[in-house]
Amino acid sequence: QHLSDTVLSACDGHDFKIINFKEIQVGFILYIGDLRRMSQPITKMFTLCLILIGLFGTCISLKQSEVNSIMTLMKEVIDADAVENFGHSMLAPGIVRLIFHDCLGGCDGCIDKSNVGNAGLEQYIAQLEPVYEEIINNMEIPISHADFWTLASIYAIQHCSREDRFSDYLPQPRFRYGRKDCGSTSPYTEEPGKVFPDG
Repeated sequence: QHLSDTVLSACDGHDFKIINFKEIQVGFILYIGDLRRMSQPITKMFTLCLILIGLFGTCISLKQSEVNSIMTLMKEVIDADAVENFGHSMLAPGIVRLIFHDCLGGCDGCIDKSNVGNAGLEQYIAQLEPVYEEIINNMEIPISHADFWTLASIYAIQHCSREDRFSDYLPQPRFRYGRKDCGSTSPYTEEPGKVFPDG
């Protein structure tokens, strides 16, 4: 039953996508077929160990139910912010700006506060940090800042679309899991590097 559960998964920091573990089983069986053509028993055993380590030792998975829980939490936070601001969330567009600045050149869950292009983002990070801590510590969901901000931006975009009374379109971005933060200093970094276009 566990192998048939659909999850968001990836290995070694590559982009995660929705897969079915039965597909992994099929691929694994096909790979075993290739092993039978190897002549050296030691080579077979070594290769088999690498496969097992790759499948079960280095993979981190995020269940769809965990993604749903994070999205529900973000909905509560952004909707509450909208109520406090007379029906228009100030946090939602801030999150959209945050994810753009984080992902320019690669999403790494870290913002350089000394970069004038990032001015004003600290307030949105401060609003999101308690939510992130809730996810990591209380809900015990293993997720990076970069992935969390990405999920938050998905609902933020949908929220802004709902506020647009002239549009019936609701974006449904596809979420991929597996972004790595820049390091222990996340959500901030002192390493410059991102140059933003002039507005």
